[in-house]
Amino acid sequence: MSNRFEVDITHGDETYTVNGSLTAGSPGVHTLRNGDPGYPAEPSEAEIETITNEAGAEIKGKEFDAIADDDGFYEEVCIEAERYIGELANSCDM
Repeated sequence: MSNRFEVDITHGDETYTVNGSLTAGSPGVHTLRNGDPGYPAEPSEAEIETITNEAGAEIKGKEFDAIADDDGFYEEVCIEAERYIGELANSCDM
């Protein structure tokens, strides 16, 4: 199941608004109940759909690829998207 997000990310000297969807990962299990070896954790995955700069212009083409493919940028998007979705879920709790 994926969740929609919109987060602001600072990359270099620019702040970008990133829209996309996040598929939550799952925790790993060291050992199963029957004693068999467990399985590794699966990280969350973000699909970046749009990146908009501070002026409101959508980033496209090679510039989009260069920003979206930067590992540090992608990691920050995942962290902020998880935080955004968690806060959204908590705001609905009663």
